[in-house]
Amino acid sequence: VERLDKITTQLISYGRPRELKLEARDVRRNLNQVLRLATSKCLAQRIKIVRRFDRRLPKVTCDHDLMDQVFTNLVTNAVEAMPKGGVLTIETRFDADEIRNQAIVVISDTGHGIPPKVQAQLFKPFFTTKRNGTGLGLAISHRIIDHHQGSLTCTSKTRGLRRGTTFTIRLPIKPSNKS
Repeated sequence: VERLDKITTQLISYGRPRELKLEARDVRRNLNQVLRLATSKCLAQRIKIVRRFDRRLPKVTCDHDLMDQVFTNLVTNAVEAMPKGGVLTIETRFDADEIRNQAIVVISDTGHGIPPKVQAQLFKPFFTTKRNGTGLGLAISHRIIDHHQGSLTCTSKTRGLRRGTTFTIRLPIKPSNKS
């Protein structure tokens, strides 16, 4: 029943996204809150959390509840990819030039990685490799970032010393939000 409730809620969220409640705020605050919630699971699985936050990053105008949903989904997936330990790295950067100003959030793990065939399907609704997954978490996250006029991409390696997965979120920063 709980699983059906979760699937129904995610289906509604995917099928009928709510109107964005935009507010300028420091996304590092959202990330720290999500990491606080994940800390006990990370400790239990011997996962080291590394934060690399760019202090120059201005406030980002976004729906912070929805950003929490995206960050929680990506952090949860990263933790699940490292059942025997590893490193979870959360990084923020400010990319500014004469054409664009962007907030960049990078969530990386040293887990088992995602094969290329699976990577091609990641953001499609109902695609999952998890036994109890719904296949909606990444699809919803991708849609949320799209609604914020940003992008969500994935790179992953399944072999070698640098195996693991990296999700990169790019969100526009409007010129008036440089505070």
